[in-house]
Amino acid sequence: MSNNTATLRAEKVNGYMTEILEISAESPRLKVVFIPGNPGIILFYKSYLEALACSFDGKANILGVGYAGFVPKNLGERKLFSLEEQVEHKIEFVKQQLTDNRTPLVLIGHSIGAYMAFSTYKRLADKVNYAIGLYPFIATNENSSFQAFLRWYLRSQIHTQEFLCATVSHFANLMGKMPQIIPRGFIRNLYGRNWSIFSLDVACQYLLHYSLVRNIMYLGMTEFNKLQKCPDWKFLKERQISISILFGVDDHWGPLTLFEEISKEVPSLDISIEREGHDHAFCCTNEGSRWVAAYCAKAIKRIMPELESVLQL
Repeated sequence: MSNNTATLRAEKVNGYMTEILEISAESPRLKVVFIPGNPGIILFYKSYLEALACSFDGKANILGVGYAGFVPKNLGERKLFSLEEQVEHKIEFVKQQLTDNRTPLVLIGHSIGAYMAFSTYKRLADKVNYAIGLYPFIATNENSSFQAFLRWYLRSQIHTQEFLCATVSHFANLMGKMPQIIPRGFIRNLYGRNWSIFSLDVACQYLLHYSLVRNIMYLGMTEFNKLQKCPDWKFLKERQISISILFGVDDHWGPLTLFEEISKEVPSLDISIEREGHDHAFCCTNEGSRWVAAYCAKAIKRIMPELESVLQL
């Protein structure tokens, strides 16, 4: 049995430094590429990816790819990456992994990462076997007050956008210069008291840097410029036998209204609702990480029954 501990490295992908979280297998029966949601920090998903690796008894190569430029060594740089640039970055990364066409390739994406995974699938349809969207942000939600605020923000004057973006980024940077107990307590109260200690450490390590917060906000702006009120129905219908989507009960990024729309438009698509009480940031709790990893393993087993013998469920 192989070691299911994920290792982190940084390398250039499409010309930009990128963090990669990898769990390798000696004789892999499967390759999984995971794409995180915004803020694109792959370390948040360490527990999830390790739980997923355990589900395959060490017989799957699992790679989590962070966002272009979202690397500590690059935090002083001013380059801002749009959604389309991040999609191209993921496509190039997947192309780098296509060294063995005999090993099935599965793409998994969380939140806007689901949009990136599906976009990659469209471009590399003959290379990808299966794709999973977790708590997906693949269409805008007209009923979300938070998304309504973001849409207002996009419609505001450039100087207003710049002021808000700079204010939030400078505040995060200021918090990063304070004694750790202060930003740690702030993040715990802001994002939830149920986060694991590891997730809080990751947040303090990454989310208190000016340039990274600017990139997070800029990417969010371009998400709303790109996404429509409806998902890509043509793609979902064409690939319905090789796609699974998991929704949450109370998730404005992937609301149940979208679940209902997909059920009507593409009734054969494999869609599920998680009712265990995990929230959108499932990866920040050990329980959420394990549950979602088990869901993904079962979904892959259904679409690829030949892998059932290597699943530990």
